[in-house]
Amino acid sequence: MKLSSLILLTLAVSTCALPPQKKKAEIDNRISQLQERENRQTQRDCKSKCASSIAQKAAAEAKAAQAAQNAAGAQAAHMVKTQLAEKALQAAKAAEAALAGKQAVVEQLQQEVKEAEAVVAENTASVHQQQAAVNSGIAAAQQSTAQDPIGQEALRTSY
Repeated sequence: MKLSSLILLTLAVSTCALPPQKKKAEIDNRISQLQERENRQTQRDCKSKCASSIAQKAAAEAKAAQAAQNAAGAQAAHMVKTQLAEKALQAAKAAEAALAGKQAVVEQLQQEVKEAEAVVAENTASVHQQQAAVNSGIAAAQQSTAQDPIGQEALRTSY
């Protein structure tokens, strides 16, 4: 606006030397040219502002889409991690159950081993007692056999 005022003043001063009708026609001509130039400039500004506005809106939408995509990616990753954690927990529970079952089997086998060892100890003691009895019987038989001639002689003499 200041530029057009300056140009108008310059034209008015430069045309002072011309005749009044010619001055007026030239001034009107210059004014219309300046107005056309301003109109064209305003249209260009509007177009560039509109294009700039469209570009800014597109950039804002792109940023929003990127933020939404990042959020969706983070949420999907969280969901996957949660599902994997749940599966790991289920697997751990299954492993604990299997371990508990195997521990029960081991405890049962240990109890059976203790019982078998007790039976072996009883049988060993019984074998030792029987061996001692056999040894006593053998000793008695040997003694009896050794004393048999004496006994037979005693019997003979007593008849």
